[in-house]
Amino acid sequence: MNGDILVSVIVYTYHSSKTIIETLDSIYQQTYKKIELIVSDDASSDNTVKLVKDWIDKNRGRFVRSELKINSVNMGITKHFMKGISYANGKWIKILAGDDMLLETCIEDDMLYVKKHKDTEYLMTNMLYYYDKETCVEMRTGLRAYCKFVCAQKAEKQFRLLLHQDTYTAPSGFFSADLVEKYGEPFNPSKNNEDLPWLLHLTKSGCRLRYMDKPTVKYRQDVSSISRQEGAFFNSTHLKDSKKLEQELICPNISKGDILYHWNRTIKWFRYGLIIRMGNKRNCLTMLTNHILLLLQPYTYKKIMWEVVGILYIKKKKVNSLE
Repeated sequence: MNGDILVSVIVYTYHSSKTIIETLDSIYQQTYKKIELIVSDDASSDNTVKLVKDWIDKNRGRFVRSELKINSVNMGITKHFMKGISYANGKWIKILAGDDMLLETCIEDDMLYVKKHKDTEYLMTNMLYYYDKETCVEMRTGLRAYCKFVCAQKAEKQFRLLLHQDTYTAPSGFFSADLVEKYGEPFNPSKNNEDLPWLLHLTKSGCRLRYMDKPTVKYRQDVSSISRQEGAFFNSTHLKDSKKLEQELICPNISKGDILYHWNRTIKWFRYGLIIRMGNKRNCLTMLTNHILLLLQPYTYKKIMWEVVGILYIKKKKVNSLE
């Protein structure tokens, strides 16, 4: 698909030397042709920048425009995210981490959707969890069903749902380049979570999220990612950042009378704190403790319910496809 509309693909890198070539190759292989490639590096100290420069020099002819932007100092994920968007010239923007990959028809599928649904401003899709070349797993049925439910609601309702259960498929995000100008930049107290504050800001401002139940990206699952900490049960740095975000962004929008939310939040942070005090290592005792406390969190049962709904939804979808 040649396409008549320019799409900007923005790749965010930071110490991404082990994965960046796979990421860039997946963009090169897109069936949609009218693409602008922007790689924004957050002051990597490994050889990420050299790899990207060499790759762009070799493949420059594939793109309408290709450019590498390098931050002089590390800004952190949140500030880096907004700065990257400012470089785009395309009418639509696809964002991608330097360790994730696009499926071959990703941009084509996204563009076909937004052309068909002309009021779309922000699109999320199904995605594949990528562990290695032999292991690639589709999103859980419950998450697919929940995303479909959320994106069938109006923006105001989506905002309330995101406050209570931050279930979304941010790596698949595809959105109009006008969003920042139209809705402004989000308030974000977090250093390492750009996705949830961005989506909360958009939905609160009246932007309705859309969902397409077709995989478009491979989301890499890696122990070295920001939300994990090798050898630990929980990433304590990530938890501190998440708690700050919750206290400053989520809680002010939650009613004091919302008993289920406050109950769930109290047990959740007690669970995190207890396991960290137990040494924060994965063993039989911490895993048992974690599972017992999860059973005391009401939101656990919401997720189970959506898994059941998801199974029924997928079963119905398969039956309809056979008729």
